[in-house]
Amino acid sequence: MSSIGQSSFKTAYIGGGTPSVLNSKQLERLLKMVSQFEIVEEYTIEINPESLTAEKTALMKKYGVNRASIGIQSFNERILNEIGRKHDLNDVNRCLEMLLENGIDNISCDLMYGFENQTMAELEEDLRKVVELPVKHVSIYDLEVHDNTPLGKKNYQKPSEEAEYLFYRRIINFLNASGFKQYEISNFSKEGFQSRHNKTYWHYEDYYGAGVGASGKVEHVRYDNTNSIREFLSEN
Repeated sequence: MSSIGQSSFKTAYIGGGTPSVLNSKQLERLLKMVSQFEIVEEYTIEINPESLTAEKTALMKKYGVNRASIGIQSFNERILNEIGRKHDLNDVNRCLEMLLENGIDNISCDLMYGFENQTMAELEEDLRKVVELPVKHVSIYDLEVHDNTPLGKKNYQKPSEEAEYLFYRRIINFLNASGFKQYEISNFSKEGFQSRHNKTYWHYEDYYGAGVGASGKVEHVRYDNTNSIREFLSEN
């Protein structure tokens, strides 16, 4: 990262994987690396509800993180078990409480839809629960099932295209009516809380990707870092 030829950025985004799964020592090492740059506007970190602790939250605050993205995916216990997620609503509420106590109140939640045998009622229940939370932003994505993933290997079946169209239309209408206005295909926010980092991609601006598997774009040229940890370490 020290080879990047500037000292400040408008936004930074740590995530994809999920940095909250690191232990506190590892997380602080990562945050220290980023701290060599000034993050002027928006500094986001991704979180899984079950892996956040008070110590990790305090570290995020210490190093200037001012926005968090929580990977909820669903509030439905059956669905969470099917996709191998290990949190529940209590974990989500505990996570929100720790963030708010540390002054990190620009919070986004990730949801998914298009699960096997998912009903409209189950989708609406997820939507009702997320808008009741103290969050400013909601991202909701259609589940993708790839062949070599755990879901792909067990022949996980998604709903029909017609059902998914009806789900998506309901999502848009519900969230817009609840004060979360759509500004991208999968992103909805309250007034003034659109993700500035996400909009960088949509406006085709330059951005740096740091780390294994990361992508970036500089002067209309997109690049992808290797997915091999061994190869990445040998080059860096």
